[in-house]
Amino acid sequence: RGGPALEAARKGVETLGAGESRAAYEAQAVEARLLGRPERAQEILGRLLARYPDDVEVRVELGEAFGEQGSLDRAISSLEAAVRLAPHHPRAWFLLGKYSILAGNARRAVDEYLVRAQVVQNQLGSDQGRADVSNAFGVAYRDLGELERAVESYEQAAAIRKRIGDQRGYATTLRNLANVHTVRGEAAVAEKQLTEALELSQRLGDQAGIADLYNDFGVVAEQRGNYEEALERYRQALRVRRDLGNDLALAQSFSNVGFACYLLGRYDDALVYWRQGLDMAKKSADPSGILMATQNLGQLELARGEWDDAVKSFLTALNSSRETGMKQATVVSLGNLGRLAQYQGRPGAALASYGEALTVAREMGDKGGLAEFTLAAAEAELELGMMDAAGEHLRAAGEMLREGKNREQQAELDRLRGELLLAQGDRAAAAAALRQAVASAEASHGVVALLSARLSAAAGAKLAELEKLRAEADALGNARLRLRAAEAVATAALAAGDLGKAQKAARAGLEQAAACGGYAGAYRLHLLLARALERGGHSAVEAAAERRRAADEIARVSRDLSPPQRTSFDRLAEVQDGTEPDATGRPGVKLGKVKPNG
Repeated sequence: RGGPALEAARKGVETLGAGESRAAYEAQAVEARLLGRPERAQEILGRLLARYPDDVEVRVELGEAFGEQGSLDRAISSLEAAVRLAPHHPRAWFLLGKYSILAGNARRAVDEYLVRAQVVQNQLGSDQGRADVSNAFGVAYRDLGELERAVESYEQAAAIRKRIGDQRGYATTLRNLANVHTVRGEAAVAEKQLTEALELSQRLGDQAGIADLYNDFGVVAEQRGNYEEALERYRQALRVRRDLGNDLALAQSFSNVGFACYLLGRYDDALVYWRQGLDMAKKSADPSGILMATQNLGQLELARGEWDDAVKSFLTALNSSRETGMKQATVVSLGNLGRLAQYQGRPGAALASYGEALTVAREMGDKGGLAEFTLAAAEAELELGMMDAAGEHLRAAGEMLREGKNREQQAELDRLRGELLLAQGDRAAAAAALRQAVASAEASHGVVALLSARLSAAAGAKLAELEKLRAEADALGNARLRLRAAEAVATAALAAGDLGKAQKAARAGLEQAAACGGYAGAYRLHLLLARALERGGHSAVEAAAERRRAADEIARVSRDLSPPQRTSFDRLAEVQDGTEPDATGRPGVKLGKVKPNG
């Protein structure tokens, strides 16, 4: 922080000295806050309040100092005491709204605090006050997923702040507008607004604003799939925020740096940052920060194959997001619960969860969430043999990605198009789509996206190439990619006549599946193992046992399907005799040969 306000505060301190007069205390506290030392300001204001317990202005200043340090409960408590003493205090009501939003209670901010603040500012005829309240309404509406109302409020605030020359406030509103455009997938508009805001903040020497803007540039880069750029931007924000003393902002930076590491496949680094972020959020008693940290750890558990733990994390986050009205967090939790159900072999539950996530994303205009979970639904449908439904979802996702393209999502779209074409028997078109998937994934710099695309593109490749991909999946530690790679190696080894390697890869995949708590493709691994045993002259009893386990797995996966879904899945699984791979390169099973247990 800097500029005229800090200079005025410094002159006040110099003039009044270090005495214990009321004015000296106030000048010292203002200087401490403007220097980004809220804890020092709290200490000074606490001493002043002990002398003047009914002083409303001291309580408001103390509340703001608590808020700037991230102690939201203490900030709200101090401000509520202030409005009890002065029911028409404009800044106290505004700050109550601001810190309630940060505490994850945007609905209360809108319905109680900001309404009171707006009435008082209108009575006073204060343009500055009206602008501040309009901007706060925008933040609350954004958190509630009401994006149109958020934009309307921000634009009102921006117009007033620009007219009255409030450059710091105007820069803040520009970045808020940019955040909404980012959610909508309008990255070019967002970047233009962020660039203008950064130039203003640098001119003003506003270090907190500069850190916020670095962070927002990181969000835009992440949305575009440029993860290395996102990581660098998040690190820039973290470096500035370490010196500012705001635990709330610091927790956000730890979360974001960790997420970029996660997207780049650096899981150990992600865990370090996310744990720091969770500790900081707990220290600040910040419900939204704790929610995001819980979601982050769930993402890591999902990637590492700790799927039962991940279910608990996402259910906890989902409950918190619904209690606080944070719709975007609700979309993420529902979507990831869908992924977990899909991976573990509960496809009916997966499609239902994706449907719920898409409904909420559609309500709030979250284009990124719509594209992500439309693609996820398409993949689940492909795994059930629902080719028409998958094709419709892929066409819808393609339309969503025409503007504001996210490279990782484009890579997934191309990969799934290739998988669909392969299932339909159009190998030439499938190969072209999968080559494009690899190119899109390379452009995104997403390690998981690239390895996923390469695994799909390598269907039918030589055993040595697939073994190399499997080694990369093992090194990365992504459970689902490891399962896919084990299946690919077992299939290739069987085709090459290397029965020992086929058995070893299939058994390794089944061990991984068991460690994850169940896997949708376990039936294919059992069938691969059965075929390798049969061709290797092993006991017919042993091979038959594997076929029986495959049938049991098929029955398990079918259990939560609707009749049309079950019919489609049974048709996919019923390939004549089960002696050769089907059009997707996966082994078939003739259900009539084995009666499932139970």
